[in-house]
Amino acid sequence: MRINSEIREHLSEFDFEQFLDLEGITYRKTTGKGGLELNIRECPTCGNHDWKVYFNPKTKVGVCFAGSHPQDEQFNVFRFLQRHSGLSGRELSRYSRTRLAT
Repeated sequence: MRINSEIREHLSEFDFEQFLDLEGITYRKTTGKGGLELNIRECPTCGNHDWKVYFNPKTKVGVCFAGSHPQDEQFNVFRFLQRHSGLSGRELSRYSRTRLAT
């Protein structure tokens, strides 16, 4: 559990938009009911490329509206990072500390 708590602590101050820029992930800024949203081209879970992922950087919660995306697998920063990187445990902790240092 220590590893997950370290990652979660780091991600609580995480700049998601900066992460997208660093990783070269294609996105655009839009406005939704909750204010600014980041509309991401590719879903790291289902692989859809049709701009179906919307992520709110303030609440740090996102959703994919692609029909092939499992409805019970939406996003927070931690889950998005896991899916995008393909890492977990110590590797994900190391990645979040080094590559994504703010």
